[in-house]
Amino acid sequence: MISIVKNFTNTESILDTTFSGDVNIMCEHDWAPGIFSPNYRNKKNFKKINRLALDVDGGCTINEAIRRLEGFSFAILPTRNHNIEKNGVVAERFRIVIPLDHTCTDPKQYKATWEWAAGLWPFIDRACKDESRFYYKSTHIAHFEIGSSLPIQPVLESPKRRAPEVERNINYVPGSVKNLLMFGTTSGSRNNTIFRASCDLFRAKFTLEEVYDLLRPTTDLEQEEFVRAINSALNAVSE
Repeated sequence: MISIVKNFTNTESILDTTFSGDVNIMCEHDWAPGIFSPNYRNKKNFKKINRLALDVDGGCTINEAIRRLEGFSFAILPTRNHNIEKNGVVAERFRIVIPLDHTCTDPKQYKATWEWAAGLWPFIDRACKDESRFYYKSTHIAHFEIGSSLPIQPVLESPKRRAPEVERNINYVPGSVKNLLMFGTTSGSRNNTIFRASCDLFRAKFTLEEVYDLLRPTTDLEQEEFVRAINSALNAVSE
């Protein structure tokens, strides 16, 4: 689900395509990840979005991005300025497109998700994040991967809630997780430990946000690995 963009502002909604279908369209037309009504691209007309587009203007190679995005569904699309001099600099310039786990209709929630992605991948261009952004068509598909969708993030407008082990009675935490809360993960089994604990918490009806807040202090896993383990658990429990 994306929009074809004509003359920078007029749009045509493409609603019934797969992720791979959307990516192919991105190589044929100028496009925007958002859907607009009426079909005129601006923030006021934004209605929904289910693809996250991230712009890389140097600072990371395609091969490095592929490694950093492991576990997610994503496409890497070089721009027309890829490896071409721009403002006196030759760099790898490309876009990363990731499917969201469901359609987002709230601009604030989309921005919260974009900011969360920027925390995972700090090399992306922070100037390219508003929900009405459009992109020129890409030259080709450099890489396409099927994995997990990116979870849409909540909007945190109020003070941060206390950790679930305080907000809930500790007895509500599954017994399999209590030792982890007390002693943390051990080297060599951190990913599996976080995965198993996340599965148990999701089965106990903890939310994604609660699982993240509860388990993040228990491990020194890199942020990407930590998020990937939680997402894998959520997908496993949901199947």
